Amino acid sequence: MLIDIHAHLDFDRFSNDLDSVINKFNGIIIQNSVNLESMKKTLEISKKYKNVKAALGVYPLHCMEISEKELDEQIEFIKKNKDKIIALGEIGLDFKESQEREIQIRNLKKFISLSEEIKKPMIIHSRKAESEVLEVLKNTKSNVILHYFCGNAELIKKALEYGFYFSVPTNISTNKHLKRLVKLIPLDRLFTETDCPYLSPVQEQRNEPINVEFTIKKISEIKNISENEVEEQIYRNYLKIFS
Repeated sequence: MLIDIHAHLDFDRFSNDLDSVINKFNGIIIQNSVNLESMKKTLEISKKYKNVKAALGVYPLHCMEISEKELDEQIEFIKKNKDKIIALGEIGLDFKESQEREIQIRNLKKFISLSEEIKKPMIIHSRKAESEVLEVLKNTKSNVILHYFCGNAELIKKALEYGFYFSVPTNISTNKHLKRLVKLIPLDRLFTETDCPYLSPVQEQRNEPINVEFTIKKISEIKNISENEVEEQIYRNYLKIFS
């Protein structure tokens, strides 16, 4: 069974054909949210489609757009809906777009505490903040999945030592770093993702969950094993972390 652990199906680019996009995907999609409106849409989508699972969270840059009180209220919203979700996401740090590092770290720590309280894994964004994310998360008791991780080999090794997982997007066919990442990481620590509608394997085209097939193919080539083996192991990883 195919797995897409990081999608944004609530975005406008899916407003006209969401049924078609989801129904042609023979697998499980984890729909990640980015703010309060997105969280509400995520719950609606996961209720409507059996193969879509909900991850609730506030994207680090959206955390910066609201007050601490509002963020705490949105965390309470997640807590109230904990039985309807399988993960927290998309959460993390983004030092490319915002240099308010101490505030971002404080916000992420709130989500770590929430994750440990409600016992849900975290899907983590870490743009230009790879080492800082590892430092903040290293002692968590929760499972961690690093979405589109761009850290170097030393940081990848450190994340593996901490027991973290990695999700590989569909643009791996044109991204040398992602190919190196797959070489370094054991298959039992990998997931596939799209980050759709972004990171398409075909330039200028909207990305969709079905495109995780591109990632499966590329991982099989790099690991020199069959596509079936890759798909089956990633499904086992999903059952281990999200069931």
